[in-house]
Amino acid sequence: MAKSGAILREVGTTNRTRLSDYEQAINERTRLLLRVHRSNFEITGFTEQPSITDLVALAEKHKLPLMEDLGSGALFDLRSIGINDEPGVLESLRSGVPIVTGSINLHTLVWKRLCLHTSNVITTLFLCCV
Repeated sequence: MAKSGAILREVGTTNRTRLSDYEQAINERTRLLLRVHRSNFEITGFTEQPSITDLVALAEKHKLPLMEDLGSGALFDLRSIGINDEPGVLESLRSGVPIVTGSINLHTLVWKRLCLHTSNVITTLFLCCV
C-alpha cells in the first residue's frame, strides 16, 4: 500500500463499527471499501459491525468496489467440522462482494492461484501457502 500511495482510513472502533462509519469516511478520493475479518481473535460483549449485504449496497450506492479480506479464506463451510462464525469465500461472493481475498496454510504448496467465476465476475484469489 505504501508504494501505491494509497491511504488506509480506519473506520469505527475496535468493537463497534457501523455502516454510518463507512459512509461518513467516503469522500471524493475514496476508491475502495475494505472489510477485514477478525480471523485469529474474538471480541465479545458490546460489539457491532455492518452486515456484508449492507456493505455491498453501500459500495453500489457510491459506485465503489468492495473488497473483503477473510483471513483464512475458507473454501468450504467450516461448520461441517465444528468451526462456527467463520465466513467463507463462496458465501462472500454470493453476497455480492466482487473482490475476496484470504490465505490458507497448506504445508506442501508455496503459492496456488484459484479463479472462481460467479455472476459474470472473475475473482482471482492468491492463496499464500506456508
